[in-house]
Amino acid sequence: MLTKQPNTKLKFLDFKDQNFAPLFQSDKTTYEFEVTPGVIALDTVAIPYDENAKVVIKGAGYIKTGRNTVTITVSREGVEDTVYTIYVQKGENEGEEVYDFPYTGDYQVFVAPKTGLYKFEGWGARGGYARINGRLGGTAGLGGYTSGTIKLNEGDTIYIYVGQQGTDSVVGKDSAQSWNGGGLGTWDRSDNETSGAGGGATDFRLVPGSWNDKESLYSRIMVAGAGRRCFMVI
Repeated sequence: MLTKQPNTKLKFLDFKDQNFAPLFQSDKTTYEFEVTPGVIALDTVAIPYDENAKVVIKGAGYIKTGRNTVTITVSREGVEDTVYTIYVQKGENEGEEVYDFPYTGDYQVFVAPKTGLYKFEGWGARGGYARINGRLGGTAGLGGYTSGTIKLNEGDTIYIYVGQQGTDSVVGKDSAQSWNGGGLGTWDRSDNETSGAGGGATDFRLVPGSWNDKESLYSRIMVAGAGRRCFMVI
């Protein structure tokens, strides 16, 4: 009968999304490893040979710019601890790259070129101007603003819906609804007063589809509300 001997070696070690595993050797305890500037923590997977061994990870919860030390200690009663040390080098951020998405009348696609933190900003479209006595007047409502920072892995996809500016009013007809939820601007059917259309919202989604597709709408992670249409009441 064979009895498995207790030990304190790891049989597998990796940092998620960082491709460390090919470097790992169970008997090698010191490593030099480089990560991209966008990495803020290392999600560590450390599996020991001995299921009764205890694994303690230190230094992986926050990775600063420069040199970091991550230690993984494997311990088991009656056996000497094994300590794996990984020196993690994180480079300086080489500068911001800005991606601009104008209104197109359809959703647009952003694919993360590398793993890191991305700041998203969105502006809702303004509403259209109304007419009174045949002339444009009033103040069209401006759209809202939203921003947020999220971590994306290389290849992650975000779908961007940029709202359409509300149509300015024209005497004798309704102002058409704007793309991505802008409300209809109505003519009073009696004289030359009419309201402009509402602007469309701008939002970021995880699921593509038409602007009013239910599944796509449920996947929104940020929304910048649009400006309302301008009403003139006489």
